[in-house]
Amino acid sequence: ERGAEEAAAAKEAAEKAEEQRVATAKAEAARKAEAERLAQAAAAKEAAEKAEEARIAAAKAAAAQKEEDVADAREARKKDLHDRMKALLQRKRAEDDEEDEEEDEEEDEDDDEEEEEEEEEEEEEDDEEEDMASREQAESAGTVPTAPGSSRAAVQRPLVPDSDDEEDEEESEEEGFMSIMKGLQARRAKPGAADASASSSQVAEPKKAKQPAGKRDEEAELERERKEVARRTLELMEARRMVDAALEGDTGKKKSRKRNYVNKRCSVHLIRQKMDEELAAQERGPRYVNNVAIFVKKGQKDIDANTADVLVKKDEKEKAKKAKEKDEKKSAKASE
Repeated sequence: ERGAEEAAAAKEAAEKAEEQRVATAKAEAARKAEAERLAQAAAAKEAAEKAEEARIAAAKAAAAQKEEDVADAREARKKDLHDRMKALLQRKRAEDDEEDEEEDEEEDEDDDEEEEEEEEEEEEEDDEEEDMASREQAESAGTVPTAPGSSRAAVQRPLVPDSDDEEDEEESEEEGFMSIMKGLQARRAKPGAADASASSSQVAEPKKAKQPAGKRDEEAELERERKEVARRTLELMEARRMVDAALEGDTGKKKSRKRNYVNKRCSVHLIRQKMDEELAAQERGPRYVNNVAIFVKKGQKDIDANTADVLVKKDEKEKAKKAKEKDEKKSAKASE
């Protein structure tokens, strides 16, 4: 029995030892499997990290390449724009030079024309001064000069005094009227002397002989006033030119390329051209008849009554048609 018990105990101990060995083997196998799994996971993680790093590096390289391409394109565009601007500036400078040359030529032509006009004006002023001097001498003598070789009586010429005051002008008008009346009475009283003066005036002044003395004096006065106004206008234009030239001065960024266009801007021809353009613009505008715009042709001053009636009736029909369409739209909206 003791031997059987010992054998059973030995067997049981052997079974326990076998179980422990099996458990130890299983634990070792599990530990190895876990270690392998962890190693595989670490390797996979490392591979994933390397792949991510490679992807990031590739993305960075692509971004850098893209930035380089954009920078190159920007530089190329800047260069192209710079070249275009340079070409435009060169062309603009060439055009400015051509315009400056043309304007210089125009200014030279204008200067030549102004010199010719000034010479003509000086000649006219000299002629006027000579006429005024001869007229003053005749007025101081109180008679009209007769033709050479005629021994007939001379007719007294009416005196028209020159004055700038209003009272003096009124008095001169009254005196001129009275002198004209006296001259007419003298002619009626002495027809022979009047005929002699008429024949002498025909010989000396054939153009003025057909007009009466009063009309001649009135025309001479109007001509004198017109010339005085023209002289004053030219003085004002010259003063304006001098003021503009003084204001122009040396201001500006490019003094060397700056031109003085004051003479051209203040010239008589340019002012006349502007006045003609303004007058033409006024004539081109529409005329209104019963709030209906009627466009006229260039140079047309009057509007035909029949044409105006037709246009007015047409406008009334169009207004009635629009009002009817508006009412129909309102009724359609209300029905909806």
